[in-house]
Amino acid sequence: LGLCAILIGALGNYRLNRRRDPKIREEEIRSILFSITEEIILQRKKLATVAKIIAQLETTGKEFSSSKADQFVLQWSLDRNPIYNANLSKIGMMPPDHVSSVVKFYCYMEECHDWLPFVMKGDSFGTRYAPTAVLEPALAALAESARHIEKMRSKYKIEYESTDIDTGHASHVIADYNSRPKFSL
Repeated sequence: LGLCAILIGALGNYRLNRRRDPKIREEEIRSILFSITEEIILQRKKLATVAKIIAQLETTGKEFSSSKADQFVLQWSLDRNPIYNANLSKIGMMPPDHVSSVVKFYCYMEECHDWLPFVMKGDSFGTRYAPTAVLEPALAALAESARHIEKMRSKYKIEYESTDIDTGHASHVIADYNSRPKFSL
C-alpha cells in the first residue's frame, strides 16, 4: 500500500511539473528577450556615436592623436555585450524571427569592434583602413536592431524609444567611398 502511494504521488508530481515547465520556459525566454533588447538599445547609442565620430573625422580630414585613438578604441571595447554573452546558450529558445535579428546585430557589432582599431590607428605597418570597414557594419547593425525593436513593439506592445538615430554623415561617407574607383591589378 505504501509503495502504491509513493508511485501515485511521484506520477502526480511528474504531471504537475510537465504542465508547469512550458510556462517557466516561456517566462525565461521573454526575460532573455527583453533584457537583450534593452542591451541592444544601449549598444545602438554607442554604435551611432562611433559611426558619427568616424564619419566626422573622415569628412573634416582630422585625426585623433595616437593616445586619443587608443583611448577611444579602449573605451569602445570595454563593454562587450554582457547580457548577450551570458545568455548565448539560450538564444536558440527565442522565437526564430527574433533570433535572426539579434544574432545579426551582434555579428555586425563584433565586426565593428574588430575593425575599429585598424580604422582609428592603422595596422602594424602604419596603414589606416577605410572608414567603411566600421561604418558599413555599424549602419547594418543599426538597421537590424531597428527591425528587432519594431518586432518587439508589435508583438509585446511595449513602447521603446524611437529607432531613428543620428549617425552624422556616415551614409554619405560610405556612398563617397563606394563611388571611388577601385584598385585593380
